This record gives sequence, C-alpha cells and structure tokens, in this order.
Amino acid sequence: MAFTFVRNLASNHSPVAAPKDVTSYEIAGSDSVSMGDALMFDGNGDVTLATTDEEEIAVIALEDGEGDDDDEIRVQWVLPGHVYKCPSTSVDDTVVGDTYQLEDSDGLNQAAGNGPLTVVGKDSDGNYVLVAFNSGLLYPSTKPA
Repeated sequence: MAFTFVRNLASNHSPVAAPKDVTSYEIAGSDSVSMGDALMFDGNGDVTLATTDEEEIAVIALEDGEGDDDDEIRVQWVLPGHVYKCPSTSVDDTVVGDTYQLEDSDGLNQAAGNGPLTVVGKDSDGNYVLVAFNSGLLYPSTKPA
C-alpha cells in the first residue's frame, strides 16, 4: 500500500466514485511505478518517482507501469486539502501535526522530519497514518521570489 486518497478536508467528503481529475502521463526512463506512488515531473514532461525530500509532488499513480515499456499511467493530481492514507515506518511514534519526509515515494518516513507530509491522523491499530501534502506542484508558493 502506498498513498490512497481518503477524503478532502475542504468538503470533508470521502470519494464515492472514481476521481474526476485523472489524466495519463508517460513514465520517465526505467522507473517502475506502483499504484499509490508519489510522482513528480522530470524535465521532459514525464512522471518519475518522487525523492524523499521532494517538495513539488505532482500526482499519485492510480496504476502500475514501467518506463522501459513506454507505459502511460493514470494519475490523480495532489491538491491542497486532500488527505491520504499511507504506511509509516513507526505509526506509534508519529505525532499528529508534525511534518515528515517520504519513504521511497510510497509512504511516510517517521524518522525524517521537515518534509512535504503533515500528519493529520493515525490508525488506532497502528497500521497507517493519515497525511496531507503541505507542498506540491499546484500549491501556491510560499517561497520568496
């Protein structure tokens, strides 16, 4: 399991149908993408796996694909207010409100702070955390010009 969309904070609604903001992009190079991976764009307009401290996450993969096969995969845009369920390296030690980095593009690295993920909740059974991206490609910039 990687990132799974669970609700939008603005409307407080969970998805009831397939997302409407789905589009397809080609996978860069020899990347192997799995459903739920966080992706960013390379310099050619193709999607590639996000790095652990990437601040401009663009999309979440909705299916598996291989770059070597010139696969196009369906993706959903990461937008402000979207909440995702994802694995964590240590759910019990994760603090709601703290920011963390990605763990290999498919979860939360509890040991690495100051990243693009803010924890907004966690599973009481210790299986996963709920996160919102605090930065992304389509987010208003908070960096000085």
